[in-house]
This record gives sequence, C-alpha cells and structure tokens, in this order.
Amino acid sequence: MGFATRIVCLANSRKRDGHCVAGLEVEAEGKLGKWIRPVGPRESESLIPSERCYPGGTEPRLLDIIELELLEHVPHGHQTENYRAHPGRPWKKVGRMEQVQLAAAAQKFPGSLWWDGGSGAHGFNDMVPATKMAGFRHSLLLLIPDRIRMEVTEEGPARKRKVRVDLLFGYMHYLLPVTDPVAERRFERLGLGKFPCEPLPLCVSLGKPYPEPDGPCYKLVASLVGLPGN
Repeated sequence: MGFATRIVCLANSRKRDGHCVAGLEVEAEGKLGKWIRPVGPRESESLIPSERCYPGGTEPRLLDIIELELLEHVPHGHQTENYRAHPGRPWKKVGRMEQVQLAAAAQKFPGSLWWDGGSGAHGFNDMVPATKMAGFRHSLLLLIPDRIRMEVTEEGPARKRKVRVDLLFGYMHYLLPVTDPVAERRFERLGLGKFPCEPLPLCVSLGKPYPEPDGPCYKLVASLVGLPGN
C-alpha cells in the first residue's frame, strides 16, 4: 500500500545507470519537512526515465514541486532518506518554489561535512572512510557556502572532462565532484580551468560505500540550485 507526498526537487543528478532525485517534503502551508530520496528497484537504486519523468518524458527541474507516490521506507545505512518509488504511478508537477523560499531550509554549516580529513585522488575533504561512518544517519544537506569556484579538468586515458566545485565554508576547504548534469554541461563548455560562480544553495550528498560494503563514502555536489538552466 503506497502513500502520496509532495517534494520540492533539490537534486536530479547523474548516477551510474540512471539519476538520483531528492528533495524536501512540502507540508501544509508550504512548510518544508524531511528529506526524501525516491529510489528505484535496481541494485544501484537509481531511477530510469520512466520512473522519474512526468507524462510526456519531461525531466523534473530543480524547484519543481512534485506529487508522487511511494511504497515504503528503505533506508540503507546512513542513507536514511530513501523511499521506494511506486513504479506504476507517474509523477506530477503541481507547482514551482521560489529560490528565496529555500533560505529558511538551508542549514547552517555543521562544522564539517560528516567527517573531514579524508581525500581521494582528485578531491580534497571529499571522502569518509568506512571506519568513520558509525553514527551518521543522514546523507543529504542543503547548504550555502561562503565561496564557490568551479574547476574543469581532464582525467584518465580518454582525457574525459570532469567538473568539480571548490568550496569554502568559513575556513573549511572542500573540492568535491559535481553530479548535477546541468552544471556539468555548462562548465564543460567553458574549457579547462577555474571559473567563478556565485554562492548558490547546494545539495550535498554522501554516497554509498565504494566499493561496497567496506569502501569509503564520497561527498558529491548533487545540485547547484539557481544555476541558469537548472
């Protein structure tokens, strides 16, 4: 037996074999509640187009208010926001939210993004080792940094372009990969280098262990809310 809810879309990000959609529940009188991440029935829990698009195939955009039906709560470790999306109930856009309305929902910087001090091969403060994961019971944050600078590099034998965001929260520095497809396309077109960006609200996500089950978890910027085209 499913249940209906409404969320304001704060991420529609790229993920292996599909997309990851997440947002804050829209309660009575437009108040914003808990995080909800609708997930699909595959191992990656990503959503394919038929599971996340509106009738006609239009992708949800950031700040859309979406009415959808969920089947059950399916938490996965620290990803307590996961709910199984009902595969037979199409999503419906029922409105839009103004970016200014998110100000009250943006959280104050918690002093660290889960845990600081771990860095992958190309990032900085972008990784949480398995030994530090105990006790974390959330995987999504909406934050406004003090500074954003975009960085485009080429990596791997194929010299594929990779977009990262260089962030400052007070005196804390992060270099995190971007999985927001709109931001990726926008900055990849500018070429290689570093580019300024206004301090927009960010949806920051902590992924699953990679490789599972005992690998580290990586921090990702799933969306830049208010970026033109988003």
